[in-house]
Amino acid sequence: MHLDPHKAGGDFWIGAKWKKGANQITGQFTILDPLNDFLHVTLDAALHPHGDTTVVYTQQPLAIRVGDHLRLSNDIRLEVYGMLMPAGQSIISSKSQNNEGFTLKESARYLGGLIEWTPTEYLLLAGSYTEISADSDRANTHISFRPLNNQLLEQTHEITAFSMFRPNPNWTLSLTGIRKRMLEKRTFQSDSANNINYLLTLWMSKLDISYTTTNGFMTKGGFLHSNSKVPEGKGDMNVTRSLAGNFYRFLLNFGWKFDNSAVVLGGAYDYTSNATPRWIWGTASGRFSMYW
Repeated sequence: MHLDPHKAGGDFWIGAKWKKGANQITGQFTILDPLNDFLHVTLDAALHPHGDTTVVYTQQPLAIRVGDHLRLSNDIRLEVYGMLMPAGQSIISSKSQNNEGFTLKESARYLGGLIEWTPTEYLLLAGSYTEISADSDRANTHISFRPLNNQLLEQTHEITAFSMFRPNPNWTLSLTGIRKRMLEKRTFQSDSANNINYLLTLWMSKLDISYTTTNGFMTKGGFLHSNSKVPEGKGDMNVTRSLAGNFYRFLLNFGWKFDNSAVVLGGAYDYTSNATPRWIWGTASGRFSMYW
């Protein structure tokens, strides 16, 4: 069972695995949030952090997940995953406002695959593909409630290529390239509302170089670049300018690894082509880890 830290609830799942040598197939069946009606109705929604909201499922959400790990040879490995969440339906309403509430039907699908090739002990090459799609249908229980009835489709397609070269135990060089396509299409069931149809395309590349010593010192430098475009942008919100453009990030981390712990400090400097100021101190981070 999985417990959600942000709301009273949890998931129940059961899984199975079949393994033969280095190959295995996994499956999982999940009942999402089965305690919801008991917590919101039987025990009263006032126990929820947002006590005025009542959520009741009229169609219980479920999820089915399968995975396949294949070792095609000593050098080639393949992973394939799929997930399906059939449509679940809920009624969300307010206890204090009788006119505020809506029904929500949601479904989702996921498909992903990875292929990895290690032609030598110094080189690793990999590629992956992921596809995520989610549909939702919202219908208000009162005609004056906002936002209006609408259908929402969200899709993400991503192709990733990765390579890592390690000529010796001290130096590691890695390069990543990503092509991503994200779609959001919201259709309102009213002539007075503007439908939303956005398409964001993104190219991203990342170069990392790391160096470690036998006495525990380690450092890592990185360069990240992304170029995003919005070839389609239709609706009440104009995100074409805010999302499109070039982004650069320069990273530097250094630290020390001990017998059972490690400490790492790092920072990044960012450049954005369509922002003011264009150069900013992006982020600073620190991490302390212990092993036992």
